[in-house]
Amino acid sequence: MKKLSPLLYLFSAAIVVIGLAALVAGLGIGKGGGEQNRDMAMVTLGGMLFSLGLFLSTAGMYAAASTLKSAPSGGGTQAEAVPVSKKFKMGNCAVCKNTPAIVRCMTHLAPLCANCMMKHDNATMCEYIPMNRKAPKSGGGVQWG
Repeated sequence: MKKLSPLLYLFSAAIVVIGLAALVAGLGIGKGGGEQNRDMAMVTLGGMLFSLGLFLSTAGMYAAASTLKSAPSGGGTQAEAVPVSKKFKMGNCAVCKNTPAIVRCMTHLAPLCANCMMKHDNATMCEYIPMNRKAPKSGGGVQWG
């Protein structure tokens, strides 16, 4: 896959040059460029080759980018890169990680216990809901019922 991208760039550049040459020949630029010197079939062929060459060059860029995205960056797996805290259990506070959470901050999406909520509280920005209630849907606003 490493050799495919440069070869695709080279091939697409050649097709773009051939397409531009066909456009120049079809428009009759070297012959005076008048209406009588235009060959519409050659112009069409040149435009198609030019656009095909540009398409293949973007396909080469996509192939190069997809190999970069799929390769691991640190040599290890992603599971090794992110350590998991053994103390944190689902339903516990996100700050102290050992007290059961009683509210959820909807701005920061963080479950909080009573002590950590006092430290976290920002009246201008944070909204809290009890942990036993479901989070509102993305429509926003208060839902009754």
